[in-house]
Amino acid sequence: MSTSTARAIGIPSLALQRTGKSCRLRWLNYLRPNVRRGNIILQEQLLILELHSRWGNRWAKIAEQLHGRTDNEIKNYWRTRVVKQAKQLKCDVNSKQFRDAVRFVWRPRLLERIQASSGNASSSYGHGQTTLCKPSHGGVELMSRP
Repeated sequence: MSTSTARAIGIPSLALQRTGKSCRLRWLNYLRPNVRRGNIILQEQLLILELHSRWGNRWAKIAEQLHGRTDNEIKNYWRTRVVKQAKQLKCDVNSKQFRDAVRFVWRPRLLERIQASSGNASSSYGHGQTTLCKPSHGGVELMSRP
């Protein structure tokens, strides 16, 4: 039987040789009909920051609060956006400086952006990128990049 015939009648491809675990993860992270696609919106970003401060790296527990998002997607968001910012600032994700930056700079900025986007439906966010903080004279400042 050719692979195209096997695929047509629903037999998995023998060339891929996926294990049960990889099939399960593929279903959970990509193929399920209720998995949300696309960028993580501002409200979700804010919720991820709040839940991570409460629960730490418990991605599955955080994903339960973000319906349609997978734990893998949330973990990838955290590692690509948040940890990257901390590394650029040369501060540890678990440091007080970083927690203060998230608490006093990033969260309020996200709230402002959420209010601005809900108040003005024609405005679009995402054109400028805001970083967490810049070490200043004993405090934390907001830095924006166009």
